[in-house]
Amino acid sequence: MLMLEDYLQARPQDRARLANAAASGRLAVGPLWCQPDVYCTGGEALLRNLREGARWCAAHGATPSPVLHLADTFGLIPELPMLAAGFGLGGISFMRGMAGQVPGLVTMESIQGIDPQVPQDTRWFRWAGPDGSSLPTIRLRHGYASTAASRWFVRATGTYDFERYVGHLRAAAREWDSPGHPVVLTMSGVDHMIPWERQQEAHAAASDGDYRFIASTFAAVLAALQEAGEEGWPRFAGEFHGSGAASVLGGTITSRVHLKSRNAAIEQLLVHQAEPTLALNRLLGDRDPACDALGHAWRSLLLTHPHDDICGCSVDAVHHRNESDHEQAWHAADALRRRAMQRLSARLGGPGPDKRRPAILMLNHYGVARRAPVRLAFDYEGQIEWGDIRRPASFRIVDGDGAEIPFRETSHGQSDEHPRLVSHLELHPQLPPGQPVRCFIEAIDTPMFREAVDGESLGADNGRLQVVVHRDGTFDLRDLRSGRQARRLGALVSQSDIGDTYDFSDIPGEVPRSSAGGVCRLRRRSWVGGLIELIAEGSLRLPMAVDSATRTPSADLIDLPFTLTLVLAPGSDRLEVTLRLTNTAADHRLRWHLPLPEAASDSLAGIKFQTVRRPVGSAPVGAVAPRIFPEHPCDLFAAAGGLAVFSAFPRNYEVVAGADGQELALSVLRSVSWLTNP
Repeated sequence: MLMLEDYLQARPQDRARLANAAASGRLAVGPLWCQPDVYCTGGEALLRNLREGARWCAAHGATPSPVLHLADTFGLIPELPMLAAGFGLGGISFMRGMAGQVPGLVTMESIQGIDPQVPQDTRWFRWAGPDGSSLPTIRLRHGYASTAASRWFVRATGTYDFERYVGHLRAAAREWDSPGHPVVLTMSGVDHMIPWERQQEAHAAASDGDYRFIASTFAAVLAALQEAGEEGWPRFAGEFHGSGAASVLGGTITSRVHLKSRNAAIEQLLVHQAEPTLALNRLLGDRDPACDALGHAWRSLLLTHPHDDICGCSVDAVHHRNESDHEQAWHAADALRRRAMQRLSARLGGPGPDKRRPAILMLNHYGVARRAPVRLAFDYEGQIEWGDIRRPASFRIVDGDGAEIPFRETSHGQSDEHPRLVSHLELHPQLPPGQPVRCFIEAIDTPMFREAVDGESLGADNGRLQVVVHRDGTFDLRDLRSGRQARRLGALVSQSDIGDTYDFSDIPGEVPRSSAGGVCRLRRRSWVGGLIELIAEGSLRLPMAVDSATRTPSADLIDLPFTLTLVLAPGSDRLEVTLRLTNTAADHRLRWHLPLPEAASDSLAGIKFQTVRRPVGSAPVGAVAPRIFPEHPCDLFAAAGGLAVFSAFPRNYEVVAGADGQELALSVLRSVSWLTNP
């Protein structure tokens, strides 16, 4: 439907015409508002996408297509049958993600550790979700553009070679009808192709005694499949993110990674802050008309979710527009959050007798107590009147009883919204479920933190965890209760990447460059309230670029500066890690390496709605590029060998062989020169 909205911006006079075509079934629409990537976006966004599609159809009198069509989506999560069934859909179609063999290139069992999920000649099968939902599934075995006429367009004449195209239709039907079946599905469209006015004529000319070609819809195909029956269909449950049969183009998870980070932050703001507070206010009787802006925030976010957008594999202009839409979504969601919290505060009695104290109101919307970082920007624009509060030179944060709350100030400076200061704060409170907690900024006469600088190593201990950061920026982590420890975590490793935005492509035999063994400036900050911050500032020296034609890294080297910050809050059972860097080099992939405490044969990954277990696999051999690596996407966390790493946004990970055992390698970024390799 998003494409139709774009069309209607150019030709608004056609809205009634399109609505009539959709309502009569001459134009198949939906069920999605746009075709998303399901690994780069959040679970709630996928549900909103389907709901927006249903709303669009209802508004235009149309019936959504009963098939969830994910023609070019780069991999599929195991919950899709469950979600599709939940929205009343009858089937699924897709092309990418099924593991298989590519002669002379890859063997999926040995590389990704993924067995072929269904036989390679499969066209139809039944796919089951984790809840038991099961749907007929159409695998576009020969692609989503298998008989597009664009291949027979003759540029010299500006016309199509009609006879050759008709011959292709006949040959394709005979070749692809294996195993034999009453239905043979061919796809007559492709990206950027204008519909051909002689398509129906070509269908009639190609029809013979064996095959009759008709223009159809997925609804009709699904009905024909149901009529023919499912005898002999394979059964499958799980995800599709393998390569070989049709590559998932897995490098997109880390292409233009800032889009993934920003997208995740916006969705988390909507789902975990703005919407729950608005819902609570509504429950308390607040019918705020500003709630209508919530739909605008979600639609602005969904505008960035077409898979070539959020995957970072479009032209620069598209992604500049994505950044603008992200800002629209962020500011709408943030304004709603602020307004909702202010109105909730008023309903709860307002600021109270100490209303001139700089205050922060926190609310845990979950049904259990939570200890987690709360990050916010505190504006010193005014508590009651304009300019009536100022940032103290030194302060602490206390609750209503005067007890200190662990915190750190990550930065402060001039606000970009008003001529006053703003502090960026990270609080680590213990929040009870469903109960507002008010805390206060309180000036103190002593420094907010004590700082120790440099040394061969600096450490911290909160009674649960012990962490030591070393001179090269790696760190050791020890669980004081179990005694389990991991050493020399966190080296940055750069590897030449002569691929494109779709796929990572290495230079076989190249030795990657690592920050391990370098020299960092170390600092330890002990904040009032008990929080400890360990900071390592260093750089990684690497080639400025790579000549992809000769596969030769540049002789000119450049420093890539980075800052690693480790935060340990009192009593916390996890270490908070922030990595900041400025990418200065082209044609490389940067990963963060974590040596595993124990050997691992598989990994766990948190994705949209569940945890999945994946085999480790093995590194590819040979020199054919791009080589397929056993990389996997994760949304929430990746875990292997006794170590788990949680992430604020989707990223790729791989269990690799290190100098002293296995390591968990998390992708940080890919910086490539090619949109798509020539």
